[in-house]
Amino acid sequence: MLATLTNKLQWSYRKNGPDILALLQRNYPGFMFSTKPEPLCAEIPVFHFHTVEPVSFEEKLQFLAANRYRTLDGEEFR
Repeated sequence: MLATLTNKLQWSYRKNGPDILALLQRNYPGFMFSTKPEPLCAEIPVFHFHTVEPVSFEEKLQFLAANRYRTLDGEEFR
């Protein structure tokens, strides 16, 4: 049992360690740490959800809409 837990923790650390370190060092864009992010200049944020519950997804979409995030079409992305 303990060996299984240890293996899971080691795997999780190997998989997520760089992201955890980047979060602690605040190496992610500023908009990730702000409830009212500043407008981005010459940057295109890309959001990817691995898993999400319907209620929390709705909240996240409302936050993005309230902060004027929107989808780009192919012409705008050029």
